[in-house]
Amino acid sequence: MLKLNKVTKVFDLRGIAGLHSVDLEIPKGTVFALMGPNGSGKTTLLNVISGKLPMDSGSLKIAGKIHFFEKKSPEPELNVQRFLMESVKDQEIDTDKKLQLSRDMADIFEFTFQLRQNIGQLSQGQLQKVLMAAELINQPDILFLDEPFIHLDPMSRKDILSSLFTYLRQREITVIWITHERDEALRFADQVGLIQHGKLEQISSPIDILKAPRNLFVAQYFGHHNFI
Repeated sequence: MLKLNKVTKVFDLRGIAGLHSVDLEIPKGTVFALMGPNGSGKTTLLNVISGKLPMDSGSLKIAGKIHFFEKKSPEPELNVQRFLMESVKDQEIDTDKKLQLSRDMADIFEFTFQLRQNIGQLSQGQLQKVLMAAELINQPDILFLDEPFIHLDPMSRKDILSSLFTYLRQREITVIWITHERDEALRFADQVGLIQHGKLEQISSPIDILKAPRNLFVAQYFGHHNFI
C-alpha cells in the first residue's frame, strides 16, 4: 500500500517538473498506470516515493519493500540460469532453492529453453523477460516500472506485459507503471492516473477515465475529438 498526502517537490532549475500537493493512495495489489506528457513529473513522483529524491513537504506512507526495475547489462557470456541465481539477494537461501527459483521464474515467463543459453545469445524480447524475472525473483511488495519495454515491438511488449501483470496480480504486488501507451494502460491497469505540470489531473479506473474525463486536458489526452 502507498499513500501520499500533499507531497510537494520544487526544483530550482527550469524545465524540471516538480510535484504540487500530490494526494495519492494505491491499495495493495493494484496495477497503477501513471501517464502524462514528457516532463510532467512522472519520474519525479517515482523518485520521491522510492526515496531517491527528498520531498519538500507532505507525508508518505509505504507498506512493504520497493523494487525499482532498471535495465541491467549483464555480461554476454553469463549463463541465464547462473544470472538468475546470482540475482537472489537473500543470503540465507541455499543453492538448491536458488536453482528452483530460477526454474520457476523461467516457467512463469516462458523462457525455460533459454536457461542454458548465455545472455548474449538472447533476443531483445527474451532478454527483457530474463531481466524482469531477475527483479521479481526477490519477491518485492511494490514494483516501479518506468517504460521498461519501450524498445520492443508492440507484439512482444504485449506478450510480456500479459505474463507480467498476471504474475503480479496473483501475488498481490503493488505496481506503479509509467507508460505512454494508452491502449496498454487501459487494457492492463486497475487504475490510471494522469499528471500534468506535477499535478494529478485525474485518478480513475480505465473505463471511467474514458467515459468521464474530468477536464479538457484529460479528454484530449485520451483521444476525444468532439467538445461542447
